[in-house]
Amino acid sequence: HRRRMTAALQDLHHAVELDPRLAEGLLKLAYAYRYQGDLTRAELYVRRAMSLDPEDARMPVNLATILVRLGRHAEARAAAQRTLDLAPGPYWRAYALSRAILAATGAGDLAALPALEAEVVATLGEDDEYGLAVRAMAAAFAGRHDEARALLDHPTVLASHDPDTLLDAARAAVLIGERATALDALERAAELVDLDELARDPQLSTLRDDPRYAGLMDTSS
Repeated sequence: HRRRMTAALQDLHHAVELDPRLAEGLLKLAYAYRYQGDLTRAELYVRRAMSLDPEDARMPVNLATILVRLGRHAEARAAAQRTLDLAPGPYWRAYALSRAILAATGAGDLAALPALEAEVVATLGEDDEYGLAVRAMAAAFAGRHDEARALLDHPTVLASHDPDTLLDAARAAVLIGERATALDALERAAELVDLDELARDPQLSTLRDDPRYAGLMDTSS
């Protein structure tokens, strides 16, 4: 994985050198560095991309993801809100709401969760697998463990082929003490994306003492 990522980074840097105003190339560099766990460089490149295309809703929400990892929760909430203000399609709106939930809970603002959860339902409906995972995560953060468990038990969630669904489901499972379920979700996600960036995830990194988690990090390296 790491050799392929290094080659991809070289190609992306070459593309950006040819056209420094290529916002898409800068965003891809931000993705690549984020997946490698280099959040400082990821933030640099996503901010450069935002400066070139401030109306692209993907830019601020990806910044929000990076800022949550860095523990800069107020900035992360503002970045997620910027994506919401740009009125993106349902997926990006729901992803921004997920980042807003992570930022709010990181800042200790649990009172913000019900409104954010209601927006997830309004955006994706009651039974969308990603919406279920995001709502399970919010419920778990709020201490509503039975509700979180019921949402995770929906048959589409842990069978998902969407890594974001699986990662938010894993966070929810960790928070309610279901480590095996969290690791099941992470192992499925690892079939779809590299997991290097999760080494600094506040919830998922709590699994680091489990051999299954160590194996996932080795596989991503």
